[in-house]
Amino acid sequence: MFNIKLLFILFCTQTIIGQPWDQLSDLPSHIRRDHPATFSSGDFGYLLTGSTISSSSTKDFYKYNSNTDTWTQLSDFPGMARTLSYAVVSGDFAYIGFGSGTGGFLNDLWEYDMVNDVWSQKTSCPCVGRGHPAFVELNGKIYVGLGSAATGNIRDWWEFDIATNSWAQKADFLGTPRHHPYYFTVGNYTYVGFGHGGDIYKDFYRYDPIADAWMQLNDIPGQARVAGTQFNYQDKGYILSGDGENHSYMSTGEFWQYSPTTDAWLELTPHSGTSLWAPGSFVINNHVYFMAGWSGESTIYNERFWKFNLGDILNNEEHKNETISIYPNPVQNILNIKTLDQITSIKIYSLQGSLIKETSTNTSISLSDLSAGLYFAQINVSGYYVTKKFIKS
Repeated sequence: MFNIKLLFILFCTQTIIGQPWDQLSDLPSHIRRDHPATFSSGDFGYLLTGSTISSSSTKDFYKYNSNTDTWTQLSDFPGMARTLSYAVVSGDFAYIGFGSGTGGFLNDLWEYDMVNDVWSQKTSCPCVGRGHPAFVELNGKIYVGLGSAATGNIRDWWEFDIATNSWAQKADFLGTPRHHPYYFTVGNYTYVGFGHGGDIYKDFYRYDPIADAWMQLNDIPGQARVAGTQFNYQDKGYILSGDGENHSYMSTGEFWQYSPTTDAWLELTPHSGTSLWAPGSFVINNHVYFMAGWSGESTIYNERFWKFNLGDILNNEEHKNETISIYPNPVQNILNIKTLDQITSIKIYSLQGSLIKETSTNTSISLSDLSAGLYFAQINVSGYYVTKKFIKS
């Protein structure tokens, strides 16, 4: 039985480097924290709650204007001060809940009217309170699950119907219990994975709300990870920064794109410096804004604030696929690579994921000794990894 996960990684994963992050004005000192809840609407981003130097749980609330690169403080969040909480948006409303406060783990849910700047409390979940769960919105429903509870890590899964203000329990998460996973929605599915339980994980799953069923997908090719941030943009999901497989900062703020259509991961340009533990992010127009968290480079909260143009990712992907080709295909003896870029290496893999042969800078490679079948050529050109499928006749 061949390795399906490695097959998809080889076939679909590329690495894009060199595209810069733009650094904005530093975060004001009172906004710096870990575990902020973040969301956005129109030209504005929002940040609230989390842990600061002066408090382990907060309720202050801020609005970011992307046109002026400025922050404004709003009225405090009316619920209990908290950390380890998350927020989502549905239409003109944002929702925040769960987390940890002075009384322990929480199971409440709050709605924020972004147009009228008004808060209201919704029905609390009949589930146990929890910190840093998965927390997503999809088609008028909010899904909450996993997280850390008074009894330890959990893996239950709950649906909140915004229209009826009611909760229903759904099928448990397929993986092991964990907290601080990464999660996002794309299309009609929710995606959840990684996080911390008995170990730091790199497994990844899809939830189908219609079938109320989970399916395991490909592991992320990089490190196992926990406590980063995530978002969706157009038809892709993204994960950013966090701690690595030893629950400490990674040497770079790893940034990955997930494509549901191919079940494949694409590594993108990391933000500068080491990775950050428990940061926040929101998407405004075509840019992701990244802020807060705790850095391994210093003993203070991250003061830097960046944005990244997500539209450039698609342009770079398309450009690389257009400028690299292989021929003939099917091939009998010699496989040629056509590109204007510098080839660093060419690796040939079998369908089972085994490395068959490797060369360095040649634009052609002899395959006369290979048996007939399906293979993959992984081509490193100017720092980009592009994988092409071919048939040996």
